[in-house]
Amino acid sequence: MTRTSFDSKFDRMVQGKAQFSDDEQRGFTLFATEFDPRREQFGADCFHCHGGPLFQSQAFANNGLDADFKDPGRAKITGTDSDSGKFATPSLRNVALTAPYMHDGRFATLEEVVEHYTTGVKRSATLDPNLAKHPDGGVPLRAADKRALVAFLRTLTDEKFGAPAPNPGTQAAK
Repeated sequence: MTRTSFDSKFDRMVQGKAQFSDDEQRGFTLFATEFDPRREQFGADCFHCHGGPLFQSQAFANNGLDADFKDPGRAKITGTDSDSGKFATPSLRNVALTAPYMHDGRFATLEEVVEHYTTGVKRSATLDPNLAKHPDGGVPLRAADKRALVAFLRTLTDEKFGAPAPNPGTQAAK
């Protein structure tokens, strides 16, 4: 049996059946906007690798997890140095349900993933050009923008596939 995901909050918003919160809308704008200070654009630049209806590029990319590769990635198969540290770009559909994140599961939360792309990107010869163009560490985002980006990412999850992991920032104090 094949299951398809097409009823996330994002899908309902596109169909005019739901509205984003202010944070979700800000996160979507960040996701879909270039980071190019020369043109006064200060987005998160996510759409290059996670674009289209599946929110993926269907390419292999080095997303700056390591400067030296313990896992050679695609290079293990191709034997080509230019594929070192490159892995398949996953779809972000249902991303709130797919933790842990990255090929090796090093990040437990979406907040950790966003933090990687804003402060933890490591340079190497095969770093994806869409990341290499950014300042050292990654795309500089304010804390509020990071929260908004995570809020948007959560809208990509179709609830019929299970409840999204709780957002640590919104849990009630005990």
